[in-house]
Amino acid sequence: LADLARFVPALPGPVTVSGRVEPRASDFGVTLDVSGPGRIAARVAGSIPADGASADLAIRGTAEAAMVNPLIAPRNISGPVAFDLSLRGPARLSSLAGTVRLDGARLVAPLQGVAVGGIAAAARLSGGRAAVTARGDVQGGGTVAVSGNLGLAAPFPADLSVRLAAARLRNPDLFDTRVTGALGVSGALAGALSISGDVALGETEIRIASTG
Repeated sequence: LADLARFVPALPGPVTVSGRVEPRASDFGVTLDVSGPGRIAARVAGSIPADGASADLAIRGTAEAAMVNPLIAPRNISGPVAFDLSLRGPARLSSLAGTVRLDGARLVAPLQGVAVGGIAAAARLSGGRAAVTARGDVQGGGTVAVSGNLGLAAPFPADLSVRLAAARLRNPDLFDTRVTGALGVSGALAGALSISGDVALGETEIRIASTG
């Protein structure tokens, strides 16, 4: 790929793949190295049977979280990702197992006026689901933590717990507050979600526009 910026504008530069795919008695031996901009450095090693119906591969390396930004726009995330995965079985998400870690990342949701930095997150993949834990510092003060399970295929079923500790939420034209509490999020991320729980507001300012 001559320029990854065609798909991820924040990551200009070529992506290169080098290595070997060697025919053997009943399968192909695979050793591939992938490199590119934004910390992309990965090795894929293992075997693929001659009929291509399944695979036995180890996939390890690093990448940049910004690669997912086209999927979550206008939200954006940046930071280093490390992964240690195996693919055993058909080439589908349910065959993936292992861990993905994010350390020191930053997430910005401009429409909501929220930014979270210092994000440390881990996802353990197995059976088409990810067990997720994450924690970050909210810009302006406070923290947010998320834990639970998330499906890897549409409609992305979720069962998550969200904990807020004096997290500052603000809209410059409407309000400025700090929120503490726990919420449960369940349902489909690509469909209907149910959010329940209790939150408490700290010192809160509500701005009422002048009518002249």
